[in-house]
Amino acid sequence: MLVLNTGQVPWDIKRQLQTIYRQILLEIEKDMLDINVFSIDDKERRSVAVQYRSTRIVKLFLAFTSRRPHIDLKEKVAEDFARMDATKSTANRYTFPAFIATMRLLARLDKALACTDMDSDLVSENARFKKGEDIFTSAPASIAFAAASGQYFLGRSGYPLEANQIDARLERLEQNIITISEKLRDSPQSQDFIDYLTLNQKISARSGKIGEYEREFFLRAFLHMFERANELGNLTPCWYAYK
Repeated sequence: MLVLNTGQVPWDIKRQLQTIYRQILLEIEKDMLDINVFSIDDKERRSVAVQYRSTRIVKLFLAFTSRRPHIDLKEKVAEDFARMDATKSTANRYTFPAFIATMRLLARLDKALACTDMDSDLVSENARFKKGEDIFTSAPASIAFAAASGQYFLGRSGYPLEANQIDARLERLEQNIITISEKLRDSPQSQDFIDYLTLNQKISARSGKIGEYEREFFLRAFLHMFERANELGNLTPCWYAYK
C-alpha cells in the first residue's frame, strides 16, 4: 500500500487510481460534458445512465489499453506510480482519442439500454439485471465493453498496435452501436430485444471465480455485438457467445 509523504495517511487502491490517472480523468470530463463523473469522495451512487465513478473510468481505461478485461490493479498502480507519468506512458496520440470514443459509445449504449425494463412478470428476487441501467452499473460488463473496444480498435492483445486502421474501425463501431441503439428504440418490446431472461440465466450459470467468469462472458458478448450488429434480431446470440 502506498503512503503519503507525511507517513500518516494510507491510500487505498481507489485513491491511488484517482491520483495517478488524474490527468486522464480531467481530459474525459472536459471532452464529455454529457456524462456525470463521481469522485471517490462523492456520496452519490449511480442511479441513472451515464453516471460513472472516477475509479471505474480508470479501470475502463486500463482494460481498453491492455485489451484485456482482467487487470492486476495493484501491479499496474505500482508500475505507473514508480513512473508517475501514466498519461504519457499510456495515453498516446492513438489510444487516448480511441478511448474517448469508446466512452462516448458506452454512454450512447448505456442511454439506449436505460430505456428498457425487464417484464414485471419475469422478475425474480435472484435476477441480477432487472432494468437497462443495471448492465453498465455492473463492473464486469462495463470493463468488458472497454476491453472489447480495445481489441476492436487496436487489435488483439499481444499483437502490435494497428494505428492505421483505428479511424476506419471507429467509424464501423460507431455505426454498429447506433444500429443497436436504434433497434432498441424501434423494438415494440424493447425488453424482448435485450432478452433479460437469457442474460440472467447465463450470468447465474457461472463456474469458478465469479468476477473472471462475468468479465469473460461480457467480453465475448460485446465482441459478438460489435461484429454482428446488423444481423441481430435481439441480443440473445450475444448472451450465448461465451460457451
